[in-house]
Amino acid sequence: MQWKVLEDSGNQYDALSALEASKDIGTSEIQIFNFSYADYPVWLLSTIETQSTLKLFVENPTIGYLDFYIINHRGEIIKESQTGNYKKVSTREINYPAFVFEIPASEQTLTIVIKAKSNEPLIVPFNLIEDSNLSTYLFEREIIGLIVTGIIISLITLYIVIFISLRDTSYLLYLFFAATILVTILRLNGYTAFWLWPNAPVFNQYPAILEALPAITAAVFALYYLNLKTYYPLMSKFIIGMIGLQVLVIPISLISDGNVAVILCETVALIYIPIITVLSALVFFIKKYRPAKYFLISSIFLFTGSVIYILINFNAIEATNVFFRNSLQIGIALEMTFLAIGVSKRIEKLRKDYIQVQEENVRILSDKKEELKEQVAQQTADLAEVCWATCSLSSTFLSDRILTFSSCT
Repeated sequence: MQWKVLEDSGNQYDALSALEASKDIGTSEIQIFNFSYADYPVWLLSTIETQSTLKLFVENPTIGYLDFYIINHRGEIIKESQTGNYKKVSTREINYPAFVFEIPASEQTLTIVIKAKSNEPLIVPFNLIEDSNLSTYLFEREIIGLIVTGIIISLITLYIVIFISLRDTSYLLYLFFAATILVTILRLNGYTAFWLWPNAPVFNQYPAILEALPAITAAVFALYYLNLKTYYPLMSKFIIGMIGLQVLVIPISLISDGNVAVILCETVALIYIPIITVLSALVFFIKKYRPAKYFLISSIFLFTGSVIYILINFNAIEATNVFFRNSLQIGIALEMTFLAIGVSKRIEKLRKDYIQVQEENVRILSDKKEELKEQVAQQTADLAEVCWATCSLSSTFLSDRILTFSSCT
């Protein structure tokens, strides 16, 4: 499909006036449009002739407001649908986590008109699918999200059981981090709006909060896992400051309009994620803290996926393939897997350290016991000598007294 793009910075068009205003605009064959942090509506228009019913997928489930129109060759609106992530799921034409619109068969030329607006990066990817290819397309679209979601749910379940058994703080912090990451993955795939709160779209209108929570829990987990307060106290204070900025995102998101909170959240994350990655490398290579190796590997995966995701949001690079479009999810899946291994290794190291301390205490007690035995033996011998000397002196004294008494008599 070839598309025309009309940016409505003055919020002045409706579907018919947008069609009229787009007559002199050139077309583009791009199927993924990235308007970054646009705080105004964008119109996309395309003409189509089809002999069969088609499905138009808008593959970004986080678009806040999405209006769909079909205009016939006489300039009449024959179909209209107003939906979006900030509206109830019941407003969707087809019950599906992403946005799907049906284009009917027609012998005449039809004009597709779409209006999009959002409080987060406005990325509008299109895919036109015939009904015969629908099942294959849905499988390919969902497979990555389902795999990542399955991995995280499995890890959460496993570590809940382990935490109940061991009650170790590392597992608890990991569970908080994994839970916020799970919500992020579900949100990016449209599952939160579709399954968790289909009739409460207000939760979707504050994306910065849902992005800030995993950033906060990740930084707290890094502080504890890497022992930054011990190894690098100054950088530990810096990370705490970054956590404070992420916490600040929450009230800003509630009181501000547009993308201010999202921009702040992603900018702060872009600053401290590489810093935490470097710190994990320093802790591993310089401080010889071996569990940091797994944190380093996981941080590299998260850093790569996050940077690609954020750069796409800032329209610095294009989401040209499935790996770029799912970079954050893939990075998170690999990160969570290696972090899980790392947490286990950290607990294993703590156990070994505990055993070594116990063995050292036993050795020290044993040495003290032997030393005490020697001291007791020595003091006993000394006491025996004193007693012997005292007895000898007493015997001599008594002998002298007896002799003296005898001579007197």
